[in-house]
Amino acid sequence: MQYERSKREILNYFRVLILALFLVPTFANGAAFAADAADESKAAAEEAKKAQDEVKKADDQAQKAEDQVRKAEDQAEKAADEAKKDAEDAKKAADKKSSLKGKVFKGLASWYGKKFHGRKTASGVRFDEDKLTCAHRTLPFGTEILVMNPATGKACTVTVTDRGPYHGKRIIDLSKAAAHKLGITGVAQVVCSTGKYIADKVTPDRDEPVKTASAGSSPSNLH
Repeated sequence: MQYERSKREILNYFRVLILALFLVPTFANGAAFAADAADESKAAAEEAKKAQDEVKKADDQAQKAEDQVRKAEDQAEKAADEAKKDAEDAKKAADKKSSLKGKVFKGLASWYGKKFHGRKTASGVRFDEDKLTCAHRTLPFGTEILVMNPATGKACTVTVTDRGPYHGKRIIDLSKAAAHKLGITGVAQVVCSTGKYIADKVTPDRDEPVKTASAGSSPSNLH
């Protein structure tokens, strides 16, 4: 009986040994496979990080390009504004130079008064029918115009504060006070002088022009 038990133990030992001989290579291969898988996973992770870094770099470059475009647009807009301002300044200078040079023109004059009294003019100041002002289509605001009525021989100096007139062929729209000084009750032919052609002064009592600043003669002799 003892013999039978020893025989079984020996057989079991050999079974275990044979099983171990088969399993050891399998475990070794599994470990190697796991190691290879780990290496591949690490490589894949590194590639993914590299790709992520490339994407971030591309995003940064795109943002930088967008900022440069926005900066260029801002500079272009600023340059356009400066060019516009320069053009406006040049126009104002040209208008001022033209006004200083002076001109003589004649045509129909009308007037406006109570209906517009107190309203803002195109220059921003309030219209006062009792002041010597006028409306002109193009002359710069603040330009002084010597207006003479050939029918009455009267003249007075008015200041451009408004735009107009836009009715027919009228060349100037006078305030009520200016029309009264010139003896105009409706529409009348007038002679206007500006700049170097304007009279040195208007005699207070008679509202008539005296010697001009340039030619030594009254505006009535210059048209």
